[in-house]
Amino acid sequence: MVNQGLVKLDVLRNNLGEEGANAIVQAAQTNSKLTTLCGIKPNQTKADFGGQYLNVGDAILLAFDLLRNSGLVKLDLSNNGLDAEAAKHLSNALVSNQSLVKLRLHGNRVGTEGWCAIFGALRDNKDNKIESWDLQRESIGPEIAKVLAEYVSASTAVRSLNVSNNHLTNHGSDMLGVVKLCEAIKQNTSLRALELERNGIGPEGARHLALVLEANSTLHVLGLAHNQLGGYFERGNKWVRDLSGVTALAEALKQNDTLITLDLRNNNLDSAGKKLLQDAATGKGVQLQL
Repeated sequence: MVNQGLVKLDVLRNNLGEEGANAIVQAAQTNSKLTTLCGIKPNQTKADFGGQYLNVGDAILLAFDLLRNSGLVKLDLSNNGLDAEAAKHLSNALVSNQSLVKLRLHGNRVGTEGWCAIFGALRDNKDNKIESWDLQRESIGPEIAKVLAEYVSASTAVRSLNVSNNHLTNHGSDMLGVVKLCEAIKQNTSLRALELERNGIGPEGARHLALVLEANSTLHVLGLAHNQLGGYFERGNKWVRDLSGVTALAEALKQNDTLITLDLRNNNLDSAGKKLLQDAATGKGVQLQL
């Protein structure tokens, strides 16, 4: 039984473990006035728990806070080594949280199972308010990308998505995640910036992204640097020139009136490929980075 007059409690970073944290949460649920088990003040809008060696028990306590505290807008949980189980507990709160605008999870060990749980929860929460994601170097492959795409398709809040330096195509061998992501962005009307640098997108992925530029009228920034859009390597490390993706992007640029920046640096583009893009961008007001 928890004291019914208690409104604030801080038991974070006590190595409670999953069982101990669940016991505290169960007791805390009997007190409707208690809004935090992590020491977050009622009027606090930002909480920084980055680099504090949090564990799955702490994630359970934080999930309680996310359900009880409607004023928290930004939460930093970066560099804690949180695993998939911790992510699942957080997702139990994210499925109904309506206040968070930014959640930082960079530098943890969430993995495929954890990221799928988080993005699945946000997909199912039509009232989630998260506006941006920095997912650089999170080992995001095709499986996570498919659930991420489902979330992006359903979201009316997300404005910036950085998925650079990942494995979206599994080094060019599996394009399904990119295809699903492209299909989602075609329908999304809130996304303004999409960064996909260093993901092995290649000519095939570029053709799908061209369809995005043709259909989407709200995207302002598209980053595709270091993606080998100008061709691909055959067995024996032989380079094969393939401008089909670049050609498709150039044609899409002619139709698109909202893109402001297109970053295509370091894509093995020859002079012919660059000219196609420069001609397409002429008079469009697009900052083309080659």
